[in-house]
Amino acid sequence: MFDIIDKINASLDEFEKGAKAIRPFLVYLGYRAAGGKNLKAIMPLCLAVELVHNGFLIQDDIIDKSVLRRNKQTIHTKFSKKHGEGYGASQAMMVADAAFFEALKLVNTIEVKNKSAVVENLMSVFLDTVYGEAMDVEFSYGDFAISDIWKMTELKTARYTFVGPLVCGAMMANASGNLLKTLEEYGLDLGVAFQLKDDELGVFGDQKTIGKSTISDMVEGKNTVLFKIAQDLARGSTKTKLKSLWGKRTATIKDLETIKEIFTKVGAIAWLESEIEKRTKAASAKINRITKDKYLAEIFEQITYFVGNRTK
Repeated sequence: MFDIIDKINASLDEFEKGAKAIRPFLVYLGYRAAGGKNLKAIMPLCLAVELVHNGFLIQDDIIDKSVLRRNKQTIHTKFSKKHGEGYGASQAMMVADAAFFEALKLVNTIEVKNKSAVVENLMSVFLDTVYGEAMDVEFSYGDFAISDIWKMTELKTARYTFVGPLVCGAMMANASGNLLKTLEEYGLDLGVAFQLKDDELGVFGDQKTIGKSTISDMVEGKNTVLFKIAQDLARGSTKTKLKSLWGKRTATIKDLETIKEIFTKVGAIAWLESEIEKRTKAASAKINRITKDKYLAEIFEQITYFVGNRTK
């Protein structure tokens, strides 16, 4: 009778394998940058952030109808084999919910004087992520201004992946207002660069390396910054071709190759790479205001380099 409960827990355990675990590490890094030294104290928050991330990914895969994540079948795809797509999506949502509530249980164990402030900030970050995801879904159904896409990028990626974990970790060590502000600025620069790199990998990446489809952004007609820049730069028949392929539900790998050619030809990729470099340089310039510890500063530099040069 309780077989499905075991399957939900097993699915969540299996899903977590192969994750980059960037966010929990950034929680720890923010904590250390603020002078925190008690690893045991920060661990529940690190684990909670990663659990919520996995829950969001499971939901994201349902929304995007993705069949691959981390080079494995997505949760809803696995469950669909039993009773069809509706069953698969429903049970995958339960796995995501389990991740969220396990995270809440962990957050409840945090022992720090300003716990309410830490939790309030964390919940605000997660809520912003929901809003960002809602914008992402909405933006696939129409033509929106690039300013809207930038706002979505801030909410869905920059604050969720970098600002939130760094700031919450630092708050656990009672960081000063100046440090929190600098971490936010660093995180926003790096978060935007991270999303821009994601846009690039979503089209030009190697599917086996990134562990997910490289055709899904095109098929879904995602209004990424990369697409919007290409749309603005394209002219004449090139622009017409781009519009006809981006969002084409029956798009093929051949269509993807055409998209790559257009993005390159109109200068969108050159612009993207220049913007990533600008953002990572801006983030790097803030590191000496975050910490004077050479070891920690080197870690911040390595993370900054990774964001601009990652292949997955």
